[in-house]
Amino acid sequence: MTGHRIRPIFVLALVAASLVLVACPKKPKPQEKSLQDKIRPYQMGTQIQLGEYPSSTSHRSTCSFGFYARNDGSVYPQPQGLVTAAHCTNMRLDGFGDLVVESGEPIWQSTPENSSVIARVTYKARRYTWSDTLECSYDIDGRQVDYCLKADAAYADFVNPDDDPDQVVGAVANVPLSTDETLLKPVDTSENGWHEQTGVFQEPVIGQMLFKVGRSTGKTRGTVVEVTRELPVGIESEYVVLLRLYRVVREFGDEAPLVDGGDSGGPAMQVMGSDTENEEGPFTLVGLVSAKLRGSEEVLFVEPVSDIQQELDIIPLPEGVGPAGSGGNL
Repeated sequence: MTGHRIRPIFVLALVAASLVLVACPKKPKPQEKSLQDKIRPYQMGTQIQLGEYPSSTSHRSTCSFGFYARNDGSVYPQPQGLVTAAHCTNMRLDGFGDLVVESGEPIWQSTPENSSVIARVTYKARRYTWSDTLECSYDIDGRQVDYCLKADAAYADFVNPDDDPDQVVGAVANVPLSTDETLLKPVDTSENGWHEQTGVFQEPVIGQMLFKVGRSTGKTRGTVVEVTRELPVGIESEYVVLLRLYRVVREFGDEAPLVDGGDSGGPAMQVMGSDTENEEGPFTLVGLVSAKLRGSEEVLFVEPVSDIQQELDIIPLPEGVGPAGSGGNL
């Protein structure tokens, strides 16, 4: 994959020999919501927007809510923030070549018109050069490498992390599987209608089906086929390589796009137990959606959760009591 960039009803009634139009009473239909709407509690895979408003000149991007997490050193048991893709944030380099963390860069959900800031970016993965690690070669297939990233990920502290009713750890937006051309199917917003991202988090398993949820294409599936690294991304004028990504190919027979712009940062999951193709789960977190193959809707790249954990010094928080308990380490 080297060198590819990754982007109403009326009734007639007979009354005194006269015809009268009578409005048929009916219960109001609940408004269906999609992944791009304001949904509470917060659910993984729903839309988030990053950047200052209403300025049209400042950085703005639309991505997906990845997963709940807390600082590794936090004494609080509840989630303190969320994780999404770093490239969704304001990606620029300082004089030392490090990714700049804009002071309090806001994350909105779903839009500023009907919501408020829910989190602010706190950490981003650091960059490396060829002199820092042998993994980051100075030259990859004839192209000069300026920097490398070990994780395309950023952590943001919730604005109000304490006793927030909008938080349900491990809640993944429950949408039907997108297998045809209809992409955004309605989210199950009933009480406890979400999926649960349960138990331990783990590395993606090659050869096994993977499910992802994102604000553009919904819940889709593919097979993990290999680990790759030489996927360039642009930060200002620099050539940056993501060192370890899992390539996922769309499931044969599915017609809906596997991934599209805006899905970045959404959760990538695999099924716990023997029924690895069960679209209802239970799921375990394996990473984040990082990129798509340019010009293709059939290939996506996943940033593994272990690299995110290490680079951001955070603890992903799944729900439930899996083999290693809630929030179990790899």
